[in-house]
Amino acid sequence: MREPQLIVIVILIMFSCSKRQVYIDNNLQYIFLKRSGYIDTLHRNVKYHLKSDSTYSITYLTKRNNDQYEEIFTFPTSKNDILNFTRLIDQKTIKFEEQEYIVYKYLMDYPNGEDDGMLYFYSPKYGILVSEAVSWGNYDKLTDFGNPKDNKVIFFLTEMITNDDKNFFTNSK
Repeated sequence: MREPQLIVIVILIMFSCSKRQVYIDNNLQYIFLKRSGYIDTLHRNVKYHLKSDSTYSITYLTKRNNDQYEEIFTFPTSKNDILNFTRLIDQKTIKFEEQEYIVYKYLMDYPNGEDDGMLYFYSPKYGILVSEAVSWGNYDKLTDFGNPKDNKVIFFLTEMITNDDKNFFTNSK
């Protein structure tokens, strides 16, 4: 009789920790744009989307052309922290249809990398909205979240990120 009680206690302890799992529609579609005019489609399935007091962590199974690979992103919630060469450099609140959406801007910059790194624009609700190669100007943006209401919000957010405030979109400092 003790064993089932112990299992219940362990399960309760696991779920009472500060990490919370957020579920996102599993079939996300991104459009990939190169400065040269090349356009491609990128599909991501969300495996995990976790939030804690100090991090946001999202794992995608990404499909592009015939390639499939896993991408894991861990973003700190504080400007004072750096995780996996990733740091929070800015944030912006965007208001749409009487709701406010916070977009966090992260720079992932490997010290021995050949270019200036990647910018990620992350929403706790939607995951990565836009990612941009700092040196090259290529970027991808979320275009399909799986339902028309969210797609309308995402379209507005990605337009505000990429076109409304060029400094927010391009500045990596």
